[in-house]
Amino acid sequence: MANEVTGRAAISRVQRVSGTKTRLSRVAALAATLLLLQACSGTPPTAEQSLVTGTQVTQRTELSLPFPEAVAELGAALVANAQLGAPDTDGRYPLIVDPWVDRVSGNQVEATRSIESQLGALVSARYPQIKLLPFNTASLKQQPLILLGAVAPEDNGGSVSQVSSTVPQASAYRVWGVIGDLRTGRIVSRASVRAQAAGVSTRPAAFFRDSPAWMPDQSIQSYYRSIDGEIGGTLDPTYLQSIQAAAFINDGIRAYETGRYDEALTAYTQARQSPLGEQSRVYNGLYLANQALGRTQQAADALGHVIRLGLLSQRLALKFVFRPGSNLFWPDPAVSGAYPMWLREIAEQTAASNTCLELTGHTSATGSSDGNQRLSLRRANYVRDRLVALSPSLRQRIRTRGAGSTAVLVGTGTDDASDLLDRRVEFQPVACPGVPAMSATQSL
Repeated sequence: MANEVTGRAAISRVQRVSGTKTRLSRVAALAATLLLLQACSGTPPTAEQSLVTGTQVTQRTELSLPFPEAVAELGAALVANAQLGAPDTDGRYPLIVDPWVDRVSGNQVEATRSIESQLGALVSARYPQIKLLPFNTASLKQQPLILLGAVAPEDNGGSVSQVSSTVPQASAYRVWGVIGDLRTGRIVSRASVRAQAAGVSTRPAAFFRDSPAWMPDQSIQSYYRSIDGEIGGTLDPTYLQSIQAAAFINDGIRAYETGRYDEALTAYTQARQSPLGEQSRVYNGLYLANQALGRTQQAADALGHVIRLGLLSQRLALKFVFRPGSNLFWPDPAVSGAYPMWLREIAEQTAASNTCLELTGHTSATGSSDGNQRLSLRRANYVRDRLVALSPSLRQRIRTRGAGSTAVLVGTGTDDASDLLDRRVEFQPVACPGVPAMSATQSL
């Protein structure tokens, strides 16, 4: 039990110094208790386990750990690093989890869902001073601690905001986590770990797989900026303003994924009416819920809002699924049956927007470079021809290009649901000579 002795020594050090630090001694001691439990199980002591004191934990940033071990280490470090104020009257700290995301796409994926599940189990089993609450508007009224984070292929630095927007097949992933205090708006803990690629699935969760459109939201950018903050710094102001909408969105996603479409529709409607509720996730949700309920016109209206937001943000991808090696849409009506509506909304919104479009076709990472380049251009041209057939005025306002597989967002190369975003057509609004650009007030 030499490792147990190490764990007890860590607890002793925490107890000796905790009275002079701002961190709550009981929570720090509980982090050391976890290390003791790991020591008893035979896990060898690690660098940060021997440094669980009243100061910030030093982590093994040079190591790439198995994914479950990396998540466990991240959780222990987040608790040990936490600089907390007074608990609630029951002596506990309420904590909610704002769903974690894949840094490249902004989607919730199987890996981030797994992280949330593992951290939730860790908190419930090891840290009785932390009271885990659901992420909803009722919990937000308690101004709890909030846990947020992201995962991405490690291709540059330790910054969330520096992650590349194009992703090759990764050999390792970086996982970031931050705890914020909604009472003060400040970041009270931050940690990151490296995880081996094995076991990290970037397959999108069901809502994100089914969403018709993808675009970078202002809200998700503010989420990244919050994760990139330092302990003692502030959570991003836009993130804090949009957190109520995020709670409703979370309700909507969970309801949609469990087939409760009426509840999903209510949640997305509430999200839209919340501060900063004009988000693509909200309108994707309204589209999906209305489609599931057979409300075709309402679904079309929601998709129109997504497209207008994309035209304003200068980037919009519609997830058209093409036949393998072809520029024709997938023939299954369950997949492509709504595409005529999509094309009609794109044509109508673009014609009314006083903008021109550059259509860029993309392919997944399979196949030759030259073949992918040709195929991606054929796909962009096919969508252009369909749009022009619907609105002839667009003929001189659309240009096309093919990107092949040079700008993959997922990069698995599996040609299944996991890398659907890699087989996309993006719509880039560009200025039309002599035509005023659309304003925000014209669009919504």
